[in-house]
Amino acid sequence: MLGTNLGISDPDAIARLKFICDDLGIDFIEIGSAMGVAASADKMKMGDAESAMKLLMEIEQGTEFGYALANGVVSTAKALNISRVPAFKGQAIPAHDPRAVKGMGVTYATSPMGADHTAGLTYRIPTQKTGQVANSLRSQVQAATCDTLGYCLNSIPGGQASIYAFLGDLLSARYGLKVTHEDVFEIGKQTLRDELRFNEGAEFSKIYERYPAFIRT
Repeated sequence: MLGTNLGISDPDAIARLKFICDDLGIDFIEIGSAMGVAASADKMKMGDAESAMKLLMEIEQGTEFGYALANGVVSTAKALNISRVPAFKGQAIPAHDPRAVKGMGVTYATSPMGADHTAGLTYRIPTQKTGQVANSLRSQVQAATCDTLGYCLNSIPGGQASIYAFLGDLLSARYGLKVTHEDVFEIGKQTLRDELRFNEGAEFSKIYERYPAFIRT
């Protein structure tokens, strides 16, 4: 997002920006989105790496706008009085654009974490408008299951008929239990229920919209 979102194509320049983000401890997706919003308000010149570097350094310098920028895209947009905010539930939209991958829009709008691409990738039927609710739910349960068990979804061996059966076999072998694929599937579903219940208890929906207003228009 520090490259494509800012119109910067030089890989060395992008690497320098990333290195600064590492030092500052800020997320590349969130800051790339925040800087893109800042660029739309002429706080930096789009496509100009030096301009982006200067803006990013405001965080290290502790300027008033640097504080807003460091807090992400929602904070940046608020500081600049911009209403078109590319975020779901306070989290910046990543490179997995819901305009191209329809199911990602469903994931961003319905997942407990908002615009989190790791909450449920939906590349199986990317441009099809129908069936995306079921597609997103399937992916969200898979992601929640793997997150809960500490197993990377990308590490599931190929040729597995069911990731739930595979994970059930691993748990059974490790703990000497009889864990079925239904048991593992329920872990993912219960995780999502718990996360949504937490958001409700924290009155999260009163703080952030379910999805950005401009998405509806």
